[in-house]
Amino acid sequence: MSGRPSRAVVASFLFIALVGYFAWRLVRPSGPPAFEQTVSRPMPTLDLAAGRTGQAPLTTTSFATGKPQLLNLFASWCVPCIAEAPHLMTLRREGVPIRGIAIRDRPEAVTAFLARHGDPFAAIGLDPDSRAQRALGAAGVPETFVVDGQGTMVRRFIGGLGPDMLDEVRQALAEAATATPVFQSHEEERHALFGAFTPAERWLILADSYARTGDRKGAIDAIRAGLRARPDDAELWTGLGTALVEQAVRLTPEARAAFAKAVEIAPDSPGPGYFLGLAMLRSGDRAGAVAEWKRLLADVPAASWRPMVERQITLIAAP
Repeated sequence: MSGRPSRAVVASFLFIALVGYFAWRLVRPSGPPAFEQTVSRPMPTLDLAAGRTGQAPLTTTSFATGKPQLLNLFASWCVPCIAEAPHLMTLRREGVPIRGIAIRDRPEAVTAFLARHGDPFAAIGLDPDSRAQRALGAAGVPETFVVDGQGTMVRRFIGGLGPDMLDEVRQALAEAATATPVFQSHEEERHALFGAFTPAERWLILADSYARTGDRKGAIDAIRAGLRARPDDAELWTGLGTALVEQAVRLTPEARAAFAKAVEIAPDSPGPGYFLGLAMLRSGDRAGAVAEWKRLLADVPAASWRPMVERQITLIAAP
């Protein structure tokens, strides 16, 4: 009998070696190294079921809060996500808002994962078919995006975040907080609150075209031209207040006076109050915005625009 091992023994040994190698690759604590990319594009349309019972869905508007935040893609089945979890918890303890999307996962598995490894998320959306992952352009999990206060993705970290990456994340958040705000059209909200194809629309569309290129003064001048033709148009006065806030990044006395003029002209319209709330939020006055929107809801018990206002209140109330 030969001392050489049989083919079956060799095959078994090779199989065990391969299994061991891939198992080692899966449990390596570092996971794939993260690297950073600069991006500049709006958040895609998101409408994801909540990953926790009793929580609001995760939508695109969840990221237009006026404050930079992180969006983290993770999964309960993702081994590198385990290594990343304590570093996300560090950022959360520092006050960084983090929202998560669970990729191809189940609510019960997500709950168990967070209970075991820590829960850094202010809100979680479920992406069972990876549709949101593809819309975001994400290659896999984990992956983290820095989103500015207007809902624009400005930085992307591909792979699991390690302790050596946290300073870069903090720097990206700080830069997003001080960057010039990107253009954000309010056309859909205007139509919901004032109606579509109003006499003010042509000046507001012109103002949007200026603002889209970063010309805030041009936007203001366009609305002022409209007001010279229609001095008693509440929608134009509301648009002026909004444009002044976008230029100054705060609710100036001139902007407040424009909103007050709109209310004086159209006291029963919800439009001026809604946009005044957005201006307060833009200025960091979250409590003032909520109070203004709750006043609108109390004044009009039933209206088609109520869900939009209620959604804004819910988003502000989210941790």
